[in-house]
Amino acid sequence: MAQNEVRLVSRFLNRSARISRDELRYILDPADVKGESYPSETFRGLKRNEEAAFNGDYRTARLILAAWDRMESDGTFRALGM
Repeated sequence: MAQNEVRLVSRFLNRSARISRDELRYILDPADVKGESYPSETFRGLKRNEEAAFNGDYRTARLILAAWDRMESDGTFRALGM
């Protein structure tokens, strides 16, 4: 499955489970929601590897949240009854 398809499935499942955007942010990076001193990380290895590879950018989180925002604003979620 292509990376974009994985993201689409992930977004769809997250939205269909009625997870809010902030809950999705928490799943992707608890410190982004709770603050840098928060003692837990969900995807520590992924985040560390992406920040090293992409000049400090946690690319997966950024792309998933951007896609979420786009689907929210363009009516995709609404059209799917979500």
